[in-house]
Amino acid sequence: MPLSKSQYLRGLQCHKSLWLYKHRPELRAKPDTQTESLFETGYQVGDLAKQLFPNGIEIAFDPDDFNGMIERTKALIDNK
Repeated sequence: MPLSKSQYLRGLQCHKSLWLYKHRPELRAKPDTQTESLFETGYQVGDLAKQLFPNGIEIAFDPDDFNGMIERTKALIDNK
């Protein structure tokens, strides 16, 4: 089961928290306004990055296939 950086850190702090996060997502609290604002800022940064690299190829995020995302990135880099 692949983990994001934040999930890895969650697991270092509390194994039970990580287990619940991965296996019982329905128990998670809904994001508050401040968290939603942080998400929106992240989306805006992503949009700006796309403007900086207009010929870039976006690899869709797939939390269940980190290895596939890495392989697609490597293949694109190798093919310039």
